[in-house]
Amino acid sequence: MISFKYLDYLKYKLGDRQLNCHVDAIHAKPPKSDLYTEEIVVEVMEKTGCSGIVALVSRIEADLNRSPDSKNKKAIDEYRFILKKNLEDLDILDEKGFATEPYLHLSIHGMADRPDFEVEIGTFKGASCSKDFRHWFIDNFKKHIKKYIPNITIQYDYLLYGYPSLTYYRLGDSENNYSGHGELYNTVQLEFSTSLRENNKQEIINLLRDIILGFKQYNNAKPDAGQNEIFASIKE
Repeated sequence: MISFKYLDYLKYKLGDRQLNCHVDAIHAKPPKSDLYTEEIVVEVMEKTGCSGIVALVSRIEADLNRSPDSKNKKAIDEYRFILKKNLEDLDILDEKGFATEPYLHLSIHGMADRPDFEVEIGTFKGASCSKDFRHWFIDNFKKHIKKYIPNITIQYDYLLYGYPSLTYYRLGDSENNYSGHGELYNTVQLEFSTSLRENNKQEIINLLRDIILGFKQYNNAKPDAGQNEIFASIKE
């Protein structure tokens, strides 16, 4: 059982200090909720020990997946506070607030059933993560999903690839005086169809577990971050 800490707009739990990762469900609450995303996030936290964040408010009240405005600013400030708190707890922030080791931020979303694909991996055209990390993630996602949910179609930065806000945690949001956490911070938005979330929830959870634990190995095997150009940002 996950023991969350509660704030005004979010609940969260800091996880294993050996896992530079968190999962979140920021559209978990009705109305207009992404059904089952909270359950998926909680079970992934239980299976991996990673940190997690779940919204306590609907996107109608305060959409955490958009740029700050008069309606959602307090919620986004709270969200950014938790992100920084988690990185501080992991002891991977420098004096400027930038991550000193690769970090994985998995944002779990739901989409309606579509005739041509069941999953989309979104990185805002590559701007929310490094080029090297994006290749690693896509390769591992395809490898693991074959074990659990074969014969499905995946799209990559195709239609539901995220809003500019997906890049802020990495590249910053100058209009709102937010510097983000630098080039080693990698955010991925995962959109799962309604049918997959309803019929293959446990398979999704196992898939995400494998990716997170695989990222731990990826992170441990990386070269020195300060000398490795493959973690440079890309902007398309």
